[in-house]
Amino acid sequence: MKLMFKKIITNSTILSIPGFLGILISLISIPIHLNIAGPENYGNYIFFHFILTISIILNFGIGKSTVISINNYPKFKKKICFEALYYTKYILKIFLSICLLIFLIDHLIYNLNLNYSFFFYFISGSIMTVIFVTLEGILQGYRKFKFISMMNLFFFSFSFSFPSILLFYYENLNLNNLILISIGIKFFSILIMYIFIENKNLIINIKSNILFINLK
Repeated sequence: MKLMFKKIITNSTILSIPGFLGILISLISIPIHLNIAGPENYGNYIFFHFILTISIILNFGIGKSTVISINNYPKFKKKICFEALYYTKYILKIFLSICLLIFLIDHLIYNLNLNYSFFFYFISGSIMTVIFVTLEGILQGYRKFKFISMMNLFFFSFSFSFPSILLFYYENLNLNNLILISIGIKFFSILIMYIFIENKNLIINIKSNILFINLK
């Protein structure tokens, strides 16, 4: 009983550390960003990340449904994980097609003067967010909670706060530079997750309909 309680305390502590680190990094980064770049720059920076947070809905529940499907059919977990990536790919194709259509309408017809840099960053960040949620669902299905906790720290907290901290050393960084660095960290995070999934052989290239039924 004591060993079990000790294990629970240890695991809880390990899982809580990334959250505490995220809060600590934020407390350091916010004053730096405000003092060096100013409130307007910081407001635009927060607005961009707020939009990316909303883009989680573009995953359409694939991540959560993957966890549920794996728990219901553990023998088919590798097939379910492949199915999750398969559907995510098609969602991203539709999303990119809509964004391309918006770009063409603006460029050829209405000339709305979109900020194309911001538009490109939004598309890139949204794609990475959708992929992250799917990969997170796969890892949750396999109960890789410690690894997920660390990746959450990088993808959300670190990608948000680290560019602001860099202003302390490079004051000439503008908003586009900060967003680009943030997106780079997000890309690095999902790359590590995908490599981990591949190395652990958590997916098999065979499609099933289990996840599709749960999504319906």
